[in-house]
Amino acid sequence: DSLIIHLFVFCKTLVPVLAPPAVLVAGVWLAARIMRIEPSEIVPHQLELAIARYFALAVPFFYFIGFYMSRLIWPLVPPLLVIAARVLIRIHARIPERWRGPAALTAYGMSLVYVCYWVTRSGPYS
Repeated sequence: DSLIIHLFVFCKTLVPVLAPPAVLVAGVWLAARIMRIEPSEIVPHQLELAIARYFALAVPFFYFIGFYMSRLIWPLVPPLLVIAARVLIRIHARIPERWRGPAALTAYGMSLVYVCYWVTRSGPYS
């Protein structure tokens, strides 16, 4: 019974942290697919395996940590950002030259909003 409760607490903590990077990855991945960029061109097989292994080990570890999980969930964000960065690099290389500057500014702006949100939000760790 407490294992189920612990799982729900873990998911409640995990979702707000991973949702923005996961939505970013999904959005840029969709844009890449629309531009007909192949997945193998974006994320090599070795990187896929490394990220899968990282998640396979990190998620159960953080789940069993308990009270520390709200702080330790943050290491799950970098692998998602690596994928998003690789996708954005491929998209950036394929868009017309005149759109590269505005596209880069949009990406920087979204990153700034994300960081500002986590710095200014109310909560025990802000």
